[in-house]
Amino acid sequence: MPLHSDRLVALLEKACFIHDHYGPFMSQLMLWDPATGKLINTLASQTEGSVSVAFSPDGQLLASGGNKEIELWNPQTGKRLCRLVGHTDSVRSVTFSPDGNLLVSGSSDKTI
Repeated sequence: MPLHSDRLVALLEKACFIHDHYGPFMSQLMLWDPATGKLINTLASQTEGSVSVAFSPDGQLLASGGNKEIELWNPQTGKRLCRLVGHTDSVRSVTFSPDGNLLVSGSSDKTI
């Protein structure tokens, strides 16, 4: 599958960062250790073209937003925990509250 983009999309201090590869059908979110440069995990997203990625403040959750939905992940295991649906257009931004209790998303459908 040809790659259409690869970019740094999130950083967790002293832990790992995400490199997003996406093609026409799905995203691959790749977690790298910035200290060693080694691949930690690859998350096979079913959301086309993840646009925004955010770690929870404690690093235990990862949220990725793309085509009308958000996926929550365990970054250590690479397991997708759930899909959050409700937006009617592309999810452009995801972020956790400082205490990690809330996840906020913004979409091209003009909703938060």
